[in-house]
Amino acid sequence: MFYIFPLLLFLLISGCAIKPWEAPMEGETFDDSLKVIIALAKEQETCDQSFDGDLSLFYTGPFDKEAISGYLQFSLPSSYKFIVTNPFGQPMFMIAGNNSSFQIINTNDKKYLAGSLRSFFIRNHIPLAFLSGNWGEWLTGRNTMRGAEITAIRQDKEARGLWVTVEYTNGKKTTTSHLLLDTENRRYLERLLEDKKGDIVARITYGNKRADTPCQQPLAITLSGLDYGVTIDLILSDIQFTNEQKKYSLPIPKGYIRQFMP
Repeated sequence: MFYIFPLLLFLLISGCAIKPWEAPMEGETFDDSLKVIIALAKEQETCDQSFDGDLSLFYTGPFDKEAISGYLQFSLPSSYKFIVTNPFGQPMFMIAGNNSSFQIINTNDKKYLAGSLRSFFIRNHIPLAFLSGNWGEWLTGRNTMRGAEITAIRQDKEARGLWVTVEYTNGKKTTTSHLLLDTENRRYLERLLEDKKGDIVARITYGNKRADTPCQQPLAITLSGLDYGVTIDLILSDIQFTNEQKKYSLPIPKGYIRQFMP
């Protein structure tokens, strides 16, 4: 379970779901909707880049349920640190990293582990395409369109808003997301992640929004559509924001077993 945090955004599987949108917009209707999306993206560009707060993570699988709580530090685009403590406030488990590498400290076993996230994905059969995804916007429920292009806009079949198809490019890799925009309240409700085949492989649902528009940080995030019906719920609380971009790392404790993975 201690490996759940680096997996929580990337434990994605191939699958097929019924598309919840109508046909793509064209002409003036597309142009008018695009203006609304771009205006919101510009507002969200001014949002704070980092936050700290308490995180409770609930894993529900076909055979078991697990929960873990700790303190999360996150800075866009992908830098994070997560610390789990015992009832006396002493660290039990720490993980830090970004979208290219990770470090783990397990104080119970006195073990330090570090390695390449790409290799971690390969060993655990996680699609490499998700390395190029915009982690920060997945976690904050934003769409600033940095390094991205809107390729389609569609009406939601249940009239909940607009589905915005966005292609993110990171180097030579491109990932596709579909975001459900509540145009009335100017916030994103869902994000569907797509694989190279065009199949929806995961759903991210945002809830319990903060009231500070347009930076409405979601305090409840649910990942579903995963293999074997797995669901992961994240509950954030006592969030503090700062506009300073940060990088997080862990020092190697003396006397710990060290394991470096390629």
